[in-house]
Amino acid sequence: MVEDDLLFTGYAYNEIFPAMLDPTAPGRIGRDGLNEHIHNYFMNIFARGGSLQLILFAVFHYSIYLYWLQKHRNRQILIFIIPSFFVSALDITMEGAHYPFIYYIFLYIFLNKPSKV
Repeated sequence: MVEDDLLFTGYAYNEIFPAMLDPTAPGRIGRDGLNEHIHNYFMNIFARGGSLQLILFAVFHYSIYLYWLQKHRNRQILIFIIPSFFVSALDITMEGAHYPFIYYIFLYIFLNKPSKV
């Protein structure tokens, strides 16, 4: 990304990452050529959208944390967020359709939970 001057903008969503284009058969993209994920959610965000998208992603989740902290005056939301991010850093969970849907639905439910303060 440094050589291609893509640190700020990334590769976008219309091409496969060069690291996935392994010349050995079947290579990293698999026999059908559809595997273009690097199995790390944060690196995938960075590679697709560059540092700009990664910063926006971090600010978005930090604002969710701050909203929770202000509303409930505890850090219990981290019990849900940290394990989800940990798993997503090690596998492709957030690149599918089901896990992100469940993750963001639970965040919505948690954030709309009545405050006991």
